Amino acid sequence: MTVLDQTQATLLLLLMIFEKDRLLDLLKYLEPGEAKLLEERAKELLEMPESQRLQPLINGVKTFLYHQFFSGLPFDDVPRLLTVLRDELPATVGLILRYLPERVAAEVCQKLSTDIVTEIPDQQDLERVSNDVVLALRHEFQRIYFNELYGYGS
Repeated sequence: MTVLDQTQATLLLLLMIFEKDRLLDLLKYLEPGEAKLLEERAKELLEMPESQRLQPLINGVKTFLYHQFFSGLPFDDVPRLLTVLRDELPATVGLILRYLPERVAAEVCQKLSTDIVTEIPDQQDLERVSNDVVLALRHEFQRIYFNELYGYGS
């Protein structure tokens, strides 16, 4: 199965919803490498029964939106992130890493205890976490992180 980033998944979902009949024709307006990638994924999706087709794309869009939601926060101070994350459960760490900028998440993962990293649930399991839990986690993590960063809760 072709893997898309969040922006590509969002574009493909919108095209499938609004322009399904012209989908493959519209991809020619993209950069050739990206067009080929999206075309491969679109063909895979169009071969699926319609009832199964949108769920993978919707999951990609949800991830994209949550990345946007978390991206407005100044979570780029890796030493402080490590301080905050060191006492968290691997599932909590996995959820937080999932919404950090890729560069920051990779650096944090490199510096975290191997015990924590090996126990982080896989992405499919993390995608099943409800939106309410993610929002509550974001709020609590933001409070703890800002307390660590500035010496107060927000």
